[in-house]
This record gives sequence, C-alpha cells and structure tokens, in this order.
Amino acid sequence: MKMGESMRMGVKPTREKKGLSREAVAESRQAHGANVLSRGATRSFLRHFLGNLGDPVIRILLCALAVNLLFVFRGGDWMETVGIAVSVFLATLISTLSERGSEKAFQRLSEEYDRSVFRVWRDGVLQEIPIEELVVGDVVLVSAGEQIPADGFVIRGRVGVDQTAMTGENREIEKWAGADQNKNPNSRCAVFRGCTVLSGEAEIELFAVGDQSFLGQISREVQIETRDSPLKLRLSKLAKQISRLGYCAAILVALAYLVNTLVIDSGFHWDLIQMKLRDLPYLLEHGLHAFMLGLTVIVVAVPEGYAY
Repeated sequence: MKMGESMRMGVKPTREKKGLSREAVAESRQAHGANVLSRGATRSFLRHFLGNLGDPVIRILLCALAVNLLFVFRGGDWMETVGIAVSVFLATLISTLSERGSEKAFQRLSEEYDRSVFRVWRDGVLQEIPIEELVVGDVVLVSAGEQIPADGFVIRGRVGVDQTAMTGENREIEKWAGADQNKNPNSRCAVFRGCTVLSGEAEIELFAVGDQSFLGQISREVQIETRDSPLKLRLSKLAKQISRLGYCAAILVALAYLVNTLVIDSGFHWDLIQMKLRDLPYLLEHGLHAFMLGLTVIVVAVPEGYAY
C-alpha cells in the first residue's frame, strides 16, 4: 500500500509504514470513532424472569392454574393447583438462570478480549496499545495465535487466518500484501476483526474500527433484526404442522372424555344425560378435567415456542 492509498482512507500517516502521530490519532478517532463495539442494554433478572413467563406453554399452564384456583375455593384439589404453580415457577426459573448464565459467560469473554493489547506503530515506535484505543490508519503487527483487532489490509508479510466467524469456511485462508483493496472476506489482502491468525506474521493497516468493522455491522444487525436461516424456517413449518396435530389430538381427547362421562357412563339414557347437563357443578368439574387432559396433550405434543 502506497502513501496515496493511505490518504484515500482519510488518514495521513506522518511516516510511511511507521504509524500515526499523536495528532493524527486524535483526528482519526474524531473522524471514524473508537474501536469499541456497541452492546445492547442488559435486562435485570426480574425482567428476564417475567419475560420468560410469556412462553406459550407457560401461558397455557398459567391459564390452567387460574382455573384450578377458582375450584380450590369450592373444595377442589389444592394439591394439583400447588403442583402446577411449582412447575411453572421452576420451569421459568431454570430457563432464566440458564439464559443468564450464558449471557454472563459471553460478557466475561467480551470483557477479557476488550482488555487485550496489540503491537502498534506510533510515531515511528512499536508500542503496546489497548484494543479500544486503536484507530483507522494504525499499523498493527499480528502473528500466530493473536486475533485481528479491527478490519485492515495486509501491507507487509503473510498470514493464514481463520475466517469461520465471517464466512463459515472451516479452513486456513492465506492473506498477503497486494493490490486487492476490496473490503470483504474474499479479498486476499483484507483481514477482519474477530478472525484468528493461525500462522505467519504481518503488518496490517486498519481501515475500519468498532461498529464500522465487518463484525460490528453484523453485531448491530443481529441486535436490531434476527433473520432466520432456511433450515430454521423449514423446522418452523414442521413445528407448526406438529402443533396443529397436537391441538386436534387435544380436542379429540377432551371430547372423548366428555362423551364417555355424559353419554356412555349414563348408559345412553336420555333422561340421565339431561340431568347431568343441568347439574352445573358437575359440568364444571368434568369440564375442567377434560380441559386438563387436553392441556396435557398440548404440553407434551406441541413443540416449545409454537403453542400459538
């Protein structure tokens, strides 16, 4: 990369290939921002817990709990009500703890990476600079075992990098200095934040940092909008079909129980059937039991997240 190419990136290095001056660093940071990825606001434990109560299956169980509570005051089975309440609480609590644990583990890894330091040319001297202080135009020295701190072009040397996080290619990709100035993972000169250097050593000149990097743009898109993969779309379609079958089975089970209770147990005697239909407490009791049977089928048969 020539001096003119660095000029076109918006940064004027004070010494060719020897990094930026203190003034140039300040100008670059003001023009292009710091090398920090924005993160979404974290939810409190209570908000996370309440959010998990919105799971479709949990909502159905809460409806069943509400119906059972009505019958507890009329001498119903309070043990069943307590069992449903405990099940809802434990399922939601375990789900919340698991998700919170994953979030905290990822946050610890991010914080550890943010404390990394890199060898950077500044004022003609090779210095160790924290990753967050890197700016567009910095010349960074990377070698095997290190991660790329920001997007840049290889200007000297040759490295093999792992671009799995960018392209999904599970193999070593060779990068070297050259005239290919395309700012995408297919470029033979460009390296990107988050990729790991597997072999070799090179100097890279940064052209994008922080949220403007390839990884930063992906992170921002994921936080704003989650796009489902084709496989997930097909699995969603299959889950919805299973859900419909589960609903049909639940309705058939509930109807079969009611027919057995009201008609078959009455010996098909119309007078006895009419008497049962006029007995409101009797109807409510067996109607609730039919509802709970159908609910059991739904909880078992319907895939999680597709109850509605």
